[in-house]
Amino acid sequence: TGFAGPGDSLFRFAEFGIWLAILFAAMMATLVYGMLFCFLGVMWRYGIILAIPFAAWELGMALLSMGVPDAPILRFSVIGWALIIVDSASLIVWPDMTLLIYSGLSVEGTDALGFESEELIGSEPLQYFYANPGLGNISPFLSMIIATVVLLIQAIALLFVGGAIFKGKEIE
Repeated sequence: TGFAGPGDSLFRFAEFGIWLAILFAAMMATLVYGMLFCFLGVMWRYGIILAIPFAAWELGMALLSMGVPDAPILRFSVIGWALIIVDSASLIVWPDMTLLIYSGLSVEGTDALGFESEELIGSEPLQYFYANPGLGNISPFLSMIIATVVLLIQAIALLFVGGAIFKGKEIE
């Protein structure tokens, strides 16, 4: 998106922060998922089969996060904490997002077919995907730190429990 939209220069470096946050959230989620699958793999011979219910749960939480991003049940999923990192970064990079959304919804314009509409193109999808971090009225930076710490605690706990289980096993 650095080249796609209007800006003062050829590339919009101001949006670089959101892409770094998305990368960081994806890396943290991958770390926790990797530790979870390793833990399930060392539990017992067919322990990785237990990954199927976890995958179904995370898929359900990902779908729920699009419709109800402030749902408290998202705190019980890895994807919920990763999305808190992304939502926090969007508030840091674009602090006037709600003003932008409501400005777009209040302007009359024309749609792609030339018909008049009550909002600018893209305002409704932006409103649909925009969400405040669901940790209450704390700063976005603190929300990002809390979500990162929670994901790291999950990964470290799975590492130590899986390591303890693996130490007690005999290799066949």
